[in-house]
Amino acid sequence: MLLQLAEQLRNAAEILEWARNHAHWRQLPTPAREWLRTATDTTRQLADGLDEVGPAFTAPQCPPAVLPPPPAPASPHTAPARR
Repeated sequence: MLLQLAEQLRNAAEILEWARNHAHWRQLPTPAREWLRTATDTTRQLADGLDEVGPAFTAPQCPPAVLPPPPAPASPHTAPARR
């Protein structure tokens, strides 16, 4: 699951990079282009970080503890006699 998220973040980074290039050609203000650059870099760093921790979460885990079965239901109460 983390590896899928990393792939989605990489796709988002490509979109942000495209937007940054488009902002350059549209001559948007420098702060907008810098924000897009920072967002692109941060997104790629997040994806790289997920690649590093992803295998730790996909390693085989201990089997779940065996719980005792729930207690048997109490016997139903008899309804009072109808009059």
